[in-house]
Amino acid sequence: MPKVSIIIPAHNAAAVIGHGVRSVLSQSLADIELLCVDDASADGTAAIISALAKDDPRVSLIPRGKQGGAGAARNTGLDRAKGDYVFFFDADDHLSPDFLQSAVSEIELRAADILVFDFFRENTLSGEKTLCSGLNRRILPAVTPFCRTDICGRILTLAIPTPWNKLFRRAFLIQKGLRFQEISSTNDVFFSTVSMLEAERIAYLPKPFVTYRTHQVGSISSGKGKNLGNVLSAVQAVQRYAERHGFAEEYREALQYFAANNLIFALKNYAGKPTGTRWRRFYKQVRDVFHSPLFAAPANAPPQTQRAFAGYFMVRDNTYWRYLAKGFYRTVKKRVSVSRILKGLRALKSLPRRVWRIIRGLERELQSPSRGTAQTRALAEQTAALREETAALRSIVLRIGFTPPAADNSLRLIVTFTSYPARIHAAADVVLGILEQTLLPDKIVLWLAESEFPLGLAELPPRLSQLCGNRFEIAWTAENMRSYKKILPALERYPKDCLVTVDDDLAYRRDMLEKLWEAHRRFPGAIAGMRGHTMRFGGDGALLPYAQWRIEDAAHILEPRMDIFLTSGAGTLFPPGVLAPQATDWAAAKKLCPTADDIWLKFMSVIRGTKSLIAAKPEQLRYLPNTQNERLWDSNKSANDRQLAALIAKFAGSEDFFGKLGS
Repeated sequence: MPKVSIIIPAHNAAAVIGHGVRSVLSQSLADIELLCVDDASADGTAAIISALAKDDPRVSLIPRGKQGGAGAARNTGLDRAKGDYVFFFDADDHLSPDFLQSAVSEIELRAADILVFDFFRENTLSGEKTLCSGLNRRILPAVTPFCRTDICGRILTLAIPTPWNKLFRRAFLIQKGLRFQEISSTNDVFFSTVSMLEAERIAYLPKPFVTYRTHQVGSISSGKGKNLGNVLSAVQAVQRYAERHGFAEEYREALQYFAANNLIFALKNYAGKPTGTRWRRFYKQVRDVFHSPLFAAPANAPPQTQRAFAGYFMVRDNTYWRYLAKGFYRTVKKRVSVSRILKGLRALKSLPRRVWRIIRGLERELQSPSRGTAQTRALAEQTAALREETAALRSIVLRIGFTPPAADNSLRLIVTFTSYPARIHAAADVVLGILEQTLLPDKIVLWLAESEFPLGLAELPPRLSQLCGNRFEIAWTAENMRSYKKILPALERYPKDCLVTVDDDLAYRRDMLEKLWEAHRRFPGAIAGMRGHTMRFGGDGALLPYAQWRIEDAAHILEPRMDIFLTSGAGTLFPPGVLAPQATDWAAAKKLCPTADDIWLKFMSVIRGTKSLIAAKPEQLRYLPNTQNERLWDSNKSANDRQLAALIAKFAGSEDFFGKLGS
């Protein structure tokens, strides 16, 4: 019987298998067998092994007709092994000539089940070679050999979870029935970890015998980034094994360390970029594990003072979006300045998109009843500082041609307004103000009447026409519908989108669209506005005059009601389908309510049965310079009641009209 069985799994390893086999055959200990398991290679690997076997009878080719991965190949080799000891070797690595002689002497001297040793890590591209310890010497027990009872809390993470830095006693493996997981990657973690748990005597020899080569063609260790589920499978397999064999309670802390270390390591090293779909999906799976019964008992929760658990607490206590928000907040706060951005515009182009995505993710969490916790809300308040910081960069972003993302992939957000000759000079300021919102719309449309600007674009201020592009456009109407131009043509052109009406004489708070969008997310069937009044009724149920309404009432923030009257020019979001079909009937609107589009829109929403809400605490209106020489509101103060009376006479006869208003 050979002293040692060396098992090499190989799949399409023709470029490296010869080197690996010769590395084994050059050992000073000659009493060995080399079992090369060809895992359905298609590149001549089997032919190379066969040729080597003819020259040295210690070499055996074990073909596998169907590819099963390195784990399955190692199990096949283990079934054929006859040596007193077993060593698992990868074809692309290298062995020191005295390895087996020294390792066998040590494991026999210590009468150990497992011998752990050090190794070199070599980057074949750079040539850099680093000495690595096979286990964590800082927590290595003072006794030797040692076993699980000597280091209960860390036995599963004491040694790195690989088989090629360990020599195993074959009788021990057979007695415990230890096998590799037959998965496409990370198949060695379960075997290496459970063997450390089961071994009664573990020895350590602080000498580097193996050179582990990275970036090598034909490496068996690849594909982990594409198979993150295998990492999760390995962690769960160890936990299930511990539960079946009675280790779960006594070694709970060890299991916690093992799960946290491996999952956090995979998250940081294999999952790609945090903003990627793969990273996001794996993060959520890892967080589910950290909220599983394994970590549930407070008495057994990992100690917060342990450095190794920093990543665990970060993931456990933060949803995906909150995790990103914290990371990017630190980045923007500490590392990104306007001066640095100006020096490197390439970095700037990616920053805003990532930041907006985080903020919207947090908003979705806030709008979900199951996730709107106090902690989430507190973090959302912290991100206000992040939004302020990025606001200073938006103008630069626009200048270099970056197009920020839309509000939502499925429902577009269209800002629509109108102007006329006396105020057209301020329209550019309105557009620029919208472009500096914390939430950018998909499109901004300025509606102008052809009769008021007969020369078309040539009659407009150059600074306005120069803003036209993918996000802003100027549209023309054949008929002059006065203030109705901001809404009626938009309703016909964009029937499936959210419309936000604004005026041409106001400067808007920077988060106006964000507040409206948040309100829409929470109450998608309501009309949301930044400014509104509460309609009042007399004792007989009749609607009181406009002047007796509660103007700019802040008593019902984010409360959908029928008696809320929104002023559309201050910023009002109309989701699709919230107005009656006759809302676009300009002829009727011009006859009944020619100068008060707000009143017309309110009646159209009541007919439809749509409630309205105020999205945020009202702020004082800020008028743009030189825009108040002529105000429609001055003429409407006395005309509102007449127009209300006309609409009541027209529509109040419909069933339960005032019942709807009073509800």
